[in-house]
Amino acid sequence: MAGGGPARAEYQAAEVGECESGGQQYAHNPSGADGYWQILGQVVPGEIYDLMVNAENAVSKFEASGDTLAQWVCQP
Repeated sequence: MAGGGPARAEYQAAEVGECESGGQQYAHNPSGADGYWQILGQVVPGEIYDLMVNAENAVSKFEASGDTLAQWVCQP
């Protein structure tokens, strides 16, 4: 994957991003989650609406969760 993370998770990660934000790069919700993967609590610096920064944050959170998508509400 361009943002990092294992290739085996790419399809599921794309499904989560589509579900979380409706595929909208500039999505924002009242809880403060932003971007395609609706990142809450940014851990990788940069412009969170930048697709690569958003993806890098998603990968970081994926890895911190033990390589699971468990912390996202929308799960495949």
